[in-house]
Formats: sequence, structure tokens, C-alpha cells
Amino acid sequence: QSLGWILLLLLALLATLVAASRSVSDDAVVIVGATGRTGSLLYHQLKKRNVSVRAVVRDVDKARLVLGCHTCDEQEGIFQGDVTNVTS
Repeated sequence: QSLGWILLLLLALLATLVAASRSVSDDAVVIVGATGRTGSLLYHQLKKRNVSVRAVVRDVDKARLVLGCHTCDEQEGIFQGDVTNVTS
């Protein structure tokens, strides 16, 4: 359980560093696997800090539940794909 807290603190630190570096860049952060445990935590931390985030997800329905997107499409920065499938 303490490992979970350490991971959460590291993700918050990473999100803070990304948000701070964003002041010199308008690039978006891309999170592959954004509906997973670590990806979703990072996604929410960055969004909370007003960082432009793009999420690559395999399952749009899961993204709707985990990420809170409505249309879960490119307009919301959600891209459906599978890194193990070249055609996706």
C-alpha cells in the first residue's frame, strides 16, 4: 500500500514538472494507455494542471468511464488505437 502512495507522489511530481515546462512549449503530452492505472492517474493530474493532454486508448467505452470524456474523440484529445496492432 505504501508503494501506491509513492507512485501517486511520483506522478504528482511528474505532472508538476510537465506543467512547469509547458510554459516554454505549447506541445501536448501524449499518454499511451491512458485508461490504465498509471496512465489514468497521470492524465487526471496533468488535466488538473491545465496541461494539453492527448490520450491513446484501446477502448472508448472504458475511456468514457475512466477519463470522464463525453464524446471521447479527437475533439476531446482522445485517440483510439492499439500499439500492438499496426493497422490501428
